[in-house]
Amino acid sequence: MKHTRGIFAFGIAASLALVGCLSVATPASAAVAPWETEAVFDLDELSTMYRLYNQYTGEHLYTADAEERADLVGRGWTAEGVGWVAPKVETPEKDADGTSEADAEATTEYAPVYRLYNKFAPGGDHHYTMDKDEYDSLVEIGWTGEGIAWYSLDKGEGTPLYRLYNPYVKTCTHHYTLDTAERDRLVSLGWKFEDVAWYGYPGGLVTAYEQLGKPYEVGTTGPDAFDCSGFIWYCYGSARGRTTSQIVSSLKASGDWTENIDELKVGDLAFSSAGHVGIYVGNRRYIEASNSDTGVIEEYMYSFYGGGSYY
Repeated sequence: MKHTRGIFAFGIAASLALVGCLSVATPASAAVAPWETEAVFDLDELSTMYRLYNQYTGEHLYTADAEERADLVGRGWTAEGVGWVAPKVETPEKDADGTSEADAEATTEYAPVYRLYNKFAPGGDHHYTMDKDEYDSLVEIGWTGEGIAWYSLDKGEGTPLYRLYNPYVKTCTHHYTLDTAERDRLVSLGWKFEDVAWYGYPGGLVTAYEQLGKPYEVGTTGPDAFDCSGFIWYCYGSARGRTTSQIVSSLKASGDWTENIDELKVGDLAFSSAGHVGIYVGNRRYIEASNSDTGVIEEYMYSFYGGGSYY
């Protein structure tokens, strides 16, 4: 009888242990599957940075303000599309309780980029910098400080924008670009490469998301239909080639190729196979001209062949 009670007690203990294991496992079963995660890139949480050109002064201007962009275009400036995409940080205006831009700067993880205006330069001139000391010194010699214009991504998550200086002019002396081909062309013309100015997502991502739902068609580069490499051509340009094999060869030749998906940044090119490419948007997702059934979509990468930075 004692032996029977022992067996019964052991059965109860084992049952309770099993229930305990099941109760621990339940939350894990409710976790989001990898293919259901959302992309890191979300336009609703970002600022589109517009690039404009004044043919009369030679100045390039950069702004996140769509109304300022429209006003300048109305005044004769040329809209050159989206320069890059920046983090969106709500900056409270100064008010009675003392809230200011400085408060916003202190509470965000992103570093601010400051904008200044030189009213004494012929036609006017803007300058942009992350260096608060440079900003303050320019204000001291007469530039108008216009405060925080936008924010920079961290080095590890964004594409660098380069700062160049033209020593042969007295106004509109600086230019900023994430395009290494444009940077190198200006350097060949005598501009001085100064450093990385700040970091952002490539502007071509905005173009990419505008194509969602458009059809897939072999041999096309848009604007009404795309194949996978034609989609890259349309959103980013032709610097890396037209075909997937040309793009892979270009990435490998420039040292930008990686077979580790954890090394990709948002905006990089991502290959699910040697013959298929899209644009990486984080969390193992990419936007791509997929096939004739789905067209341009954003989806999970079930396989990864390699990839790297277009710029």
